Amino acid sequence: MANLLLARVTSREREVAIRAAHGAKRGRLIRQFLSEGLLLSLLGGALGLLLAAWGVRLLVALLPDNLPRLEQVSIDGRVLGFTLLLSILAGTVVSLIPALQLSKSDLQSSLKEGGVKTSASGKSRYLFAFFVVSEIAIALVLLVGAGLLITSLSRLLRVDPGFDAKHVLTMQITLPDGKYPNPSYVVTFNQQLAERLKNVPGLVAAGTTSELPLGGENSSVDFQVEGMPEPPPGEKQMVDFHQATGGYLRAMGIPLLGGRDFNQQDRGKPFSVIVGESLAKRYFGGKSPLGRQMLIGGQKVNVIGIMGDVRHAELGSEPQPEVLVSALQLPAPSMWLVARTNGDPAGALRAIKEQILAVDKDLPVDNVKPMEQLLVKSTAQQRFTSSLLGFLAVIALLLALIGIYSVISFSVSQRTQEIGIRMALGAQKGDVFRMVVLQGAVLALIGVVIGVLAALGLTKTLSSLLFGISSTDPMVFLLLSLVLALVALVASFIPARRAATINPMVALRSD
Repeated sequence: MANLLLARVTSREREVAIRAAHGAKRGRLIRQFLSEGLLLSLLGGALGLLLAAWGVRLLVALLPDNLPRLEQVSIDGRVLGFTLLLSILAGTVVSLIPALQLSKSDLQSSLKEGGVKTSASGKSRYLFAFFVVSEIAIALVLLVGAGLLITSLSRLLRVDPGFDAKHVLTMQITLPDGKYPNPSYVVTFNQQLAERLKNVPGLVAAGTTSELPLGGENSSVDFQVEGMPEPPPGEKQMVDFHQATGGYLRAMGIPLLGGRDFNQQDRGKPFSVIVGESLAKRYFGGKSPLGRQMLIGGQKVNVIGIMGDVRHAELGSEPQPEVLVSALQLPAPSMWLVARTNGDPAGALRAIKEQILAVDKDLPVDNVKPMEQLLVKSTAQQRFTSSLLGFLAVIALLLALIGIYSVISFSVSQRTQEIGIRMALGAQKGDVFRMVVLQGAVLALIGVVIGVLAALGLTKTLSSLLFGISSTDPMVFLLLSLVLALVALVASFIPARRAATINPMVALRSD
């Protein structure tokens, strides 16, 4: 805004000179430009509020569901007052700079023949250059930040979670203590439900688990592999610990790498467990864990199978050592039913609920959701941050584009006589075109260099939000610097083309 106002004020030198010649004081001239700037700022602030009313709704839709007090996000009186104050402050500052610049200049020369069409003063050119370089530098910082986050999100979405979320439906079942007072009742319910679910059309596999991957819940206990060295005194080896029934691995698409799944033979003690691949490789001395025994939470267990690693906490974290214990031996009254179908899982929901109610007609079924929804939700924070910074980067890029275009275009209008003289002395259209484009290219280059230096320092604050990419990734810096430089050249192209078509005779006769 300051750049555009400065261009506008500079083009009004003759008007200001005439006003001064008729007795207008410096203070009155400054007040005139301040009032014009304030009016623009207030109108822009009002329009911005209208856009914000729509934008807040869009922002809330993009925010992660687990954000505290999400329903309270709105435009209130304090925000309105802050916006009004900011608009007034912006109008004052950006109007004061060009007004002071013009009021200090030699206005007498502007009344002379040709005083307008020569070129802007040295101070004005420096201010133009300063604002454009600043816009480019800020745009590059935001572009690099958005580029790093978007690249990080892209790599995060390509991470294998350890399961296949397609065509999987999940729902939570909690058995009341009064109706299921001891573990045997829970085991009976699990067995009856498993038999009934076999009658659901289109159901490929189904099973229950105590915690869902990426569901926000996790349990861990200490463990020890028999025959392997114990941890140092005072330290404990911890393992993620979940209960599951047979069919859960197939329903979730978790590969069974060795051994067998849980079945009806897993009764009594010792408990039967399936260990994760990382646990099998790290703690069994390079030997197969099948048939070996472990101590988990002080209980002796037998290893009957090996499964693929699953990322339980978040996609960006490494898989942790994990064991599944048979829910027929250690039942959980609160469980998640996981059902895989051969089509849209929502189509099988009614039939699955009917089978649950056939086992217990009073049993509530909660938190029904596709597994793909949980997978998307696990990256909601990264998606929101990337979208928000990307949006700001696009705005900054547009501002830089407008800034460069306005400055180069204004420079061409101010240098009309100069360009006419050059062409009269033999300069070709190509020479004029290159001269104008070079002016924009120099500003862009300086802005890019400053922006890169600023981004190198500021993007370090994003390190904790990045996955699989460094905060100083050279490819992101190089690619976005080239993009911004290309935008600068495009912004310079139109005024450069206009300058190359100036008629030398018309330019020399203009005043």
